[in-house]
Amino acid sequence: MKTHLLFALTSLGLASSSLATEPAARPPREVRSPGKPRAAVTVTTDLAGAVSGNTSHLVRVAAAPLGDCAQLLTTVHGTEGVEVLDGEARSHGAVASGVRAEHPVRARVPPGVAGRLVVSTTCMSGGQRLASVESFVLAAKGPSGQLPKPKRHTLGEVTTDGEGRRVRVMQSTPRE
Repeated sequence: MKTHLLFALTSLGLASSSLATEPAARPPREVRSPGKPRAAVTVTTDLAGAVSGNTSHLVRVAAAPLGDCAQLLTTVHGTEGVEVLDGEARSHGAVASGVRAEHPVRARVPPGVAGRLVVSTTCMSGGQRLASVESFVLAAKGPSGQLPKPKRHTLGEVTTDGEGRRVRVMQSTPRE
């Protein structure tokens, strides 16, 4: 009788220990980009492409988060000759999913310049600060009447050094 009781207790102990060592089934993981998390914000503008030169243009930038955003910030600046005259930064407060937050700015493009209007968005959501950047080309005809093409950004020029190894030469650009 003692043997049967000992055997039953041992079997019960082994069964419970084998259940405890089996890993619990995990839900499938969502596959994400290995890069930095970005703010899920759709940015649009009512002005892009060809514009008249040396004229102050009212540009309406709209940012619409794809999820609720506790704090939405937008910053607009110009590159490669595009100037933002006023309204560079704006805090929109809490913005619900899909609601457009308007950010009007004044921008100017000198004649013969093709540059970019760059919109940076920062969204506080779920205790995380997420950011993203979008750019829009603005170009003004030059004295010849031709519309310039925007510069292509490259990762530098590939050359070889004295020992025949490939080297990428990166050019620095001064901040405007």
